Amino acid sequence: MLPGFVDAHGHAFMIGLQAISANLLAPPDGKVTSIKDLQQTLQAWSKDHASTEKSIGLILGFGYDDAQLAEQRHPTRDDLDAVSKDTPVLIIHQSGHIGVMNSKALELAGITSDNKNPAGGVIRRESGSTTPNGVLEEAAFLIHWPNSFNT
Repeated sequence: MLPGFVDAHGHAFMIGLQAISANLLAPPDGKVTSIKDLQQTLQAWSKDHASTEKSIGLILGFGYDDAQLAEQRHPTRDDLDAVSKDTPVLIIHQSGHIGVMNSKALELAGITSDNKNPAGGVIRRESGSTTPNGVLEEAAFLIHWPNSFNT
């Protein structure tokens, strides 16, 4: 008999990604409890990891959890545009199933108002509009990165 070491759903590749990203986790594993904290963490990472940012072509953050942010919502394109309008910004939800892009990242990924939701994914939109708000769920996120950011 073998012990029940069964992992029916794992994201092992995220370990390396998390190691090179800004830590957007909530306490006790990180310090992000609001969108303002998230923005400040990304800005500090960008300043402290300029060579990593240059080599990967974007400002990258991992581990935010909308349920643990004071605002109780996902950050949006506008929130990430406050970090940078010129450099692509991509943050990944702690689940690995949702990503948020700033306007520059959306542009490089080719995501516009004309894009339809892909099978198995959702491009969230601004209220009352077809304009993407930056939040990409499941296949909409997974098919648009990382190849889009080789600037």
